[in-house]
Amino acid sequence: MQIRGKAGSGKSTDLMNLTFNLIQNDNNVKYLTYNNVLVFEISKIVSKLKNELSSKDIVSKEFSVSTIHSFIFQLARSLGTIKLVFSERVIEIMEHVKAMVVQLHQILKKKLKKGVEIGVSDLESALQGEKMDPILLDFSNQYIHFFRSKYSKEKMSLKKAWSLYYDYVNKKLVSDLEGEIFLIEYDRILKKILDQIDETETFYEEYLVEDKLEVLESTGKIADSYKEDQKLSLEAFKNYTDRRVNGLKRKRITMIDEAQDCTIDEKDLLISIFGNSNIVVTDGGKEQIVRGNGLCNWTSHRGRKISYYQPPVKYRTFRMKKEIVDLCNFLGQRLSIDLGIKSENDSEDVGQIIIDFRSRNFDRYADTISNLNEKGLSYGCSNYESLLILLSSNGQRNEFNKGQDLGEKAYINDFGNVELRNKTLRGQWQFESELEKRGFRFWNGTLNSKSKSELPSSDEIRYIFYESARGLEAWCVACYSLDSFFVNKMQEEEALNFSADDLFLMADRDLQKRTYAMNWVLMALTRAIDTIYIQIDNQSSEIGRALEEYGKLNPNVKTIY
Repeated sequence: MQIRGKAGSGKSTDLMNLTFNLIQNDNNVKYLTYNNVLVFEISKIVSKLKNELSSKDIVSKEFSVSTIHSFIFQLARSLGTIKLVFSERVIEIMEHVKAMVVQLHQILKKKLKKGVEIGVSDLESALQGEKMDPILLDFSNQYIHFFRSKYSKEKMSLKKAWSLYYDYVNKKLVSDLEGEIFLIEYDRILKKILDQIDETETFYEEYLVEDKLEVLESTGKIADSYKEDQKLSLEAFKNYTDRRVNGLKRKRITMIDEAQDCTIDEKDLLISIFGNSNIVVTDGGKEQIVRGNGLCNWTSHRGRKISYYQPPVKYRTFRMKKEIVDLCNFLGQRLSIDLGIKSENDSEDVGQIIIDFRSRNFDRYADTISNLNEKGLSYGCSNYESLLILLSSNGQRNEFNKGQDLGEKAYINDFGNVELRNKTLRGQWQFESELEKRGFRFWNGTLNSKSKSELPSSDEIRYIFYESARGLEAWCVACYSLDSFFVNKMQEEEALNFSADDLFLMADRDLQKRTYAMNWVLMALTRAIDTIYIQIDNQSSEIGRALEEYGKLNPNVKTIY
């Protein structure tokens, strides 16, 4: 089934209602989304439903929810795909490291006395002023950094130095980079998972799987009957792959929210695993695309036409009030984005738009949050339902405290070299503690790792980054640094890949980037039901000018200077 509709028309609500019905009628359900915070939201709702069913002695079936990327990462680990691709990638990286060290040591041997042990200062002196290409220069800096941080007071031969560096970097790559390799090589790994499932024999030969028994056994036990002299037969590998894929199906219906944003390979993989008859997607059309790829076509699979039941497209929104709908349509029309949404909210209260051109400070945060939250509470909402706070991950980075130090991690930098640097988790919003002294309670959805976070409670106000807002809603939404968010989105690499199949946009790169960024802005604004508060950093910015113009055209808008 393909549920199509405009922003705020209730697609996600329909998907959740269908999920509830399936859980109560002997179906396992897998719910996939692109939004980590939405995973918490859905888990909270379904957990409440399952508790209600349990109190009535109704046994509900299995339900799980995750982001699409998390699902594919776990699948790649379960199938062993990431281990096979990863082991090959580690070999490639270490070959690069060897080549860099050979070049570096050739320079050092010309400048250092043979057989003399050297320290960090000797390395730095010998390489100072040496002309090197940018990649080798960066590598030499990484090499020196390693010895300065680990062996600053020791002297050793070049041979020992190489051995210590090689062993350490190889160990760090294996322990730290599996997740990073997945992100860097995401498109490649996605294709390889598809190959392993649909073209198993070709994949088996490409990755010499016959000799990779030890690599695959680290992901799960392989029956002894399939092993011959520590070799893995093609039959064994097919069985190994099929068992894991079939285990995912298990009378399972898969719900995919915001499916217009899927890539072709993501779509093909999900259909290959679950079958199109067991998939329900929501599709907001090209106006709601916020990833760089074009609109995903769910009516084809690997070149073959397939069919879905498609209810009529939903154009009306029963959630957003008229003022919010009018603002979103106004901003969309400036860049020829035809949202085409119509408010069907029958309330005489048309909602409110507040535009604030003042700079941010604690007292203004406190007053705004208090007023918006009270507004939601007066309509019978909980704190959780009353207010959603959206922050800019780049524009407000300095407003976050330093979090937990995770120690030294290995990364592949822009030069293709291994870089060792400390990783620190993002801490809490610096205003949270002081605001809590005034009686507020918050749920922090901005953490680097949300796996350890608890589900938000009804008395907590959520604060998250704009990127995590898809699929969420609240009576009031506070959008801080909205113009900075727009500019940051324009500068993303994905902005240049946005709607690559649209020849008109591809001919005007500036318009392409602005349209991409505006789609993100509209996604954020359509989270509100009754009231949107927008804080602007730069009144003369594109978004600032547009909102000031709208405020002058619409007497209902409250503008603060």
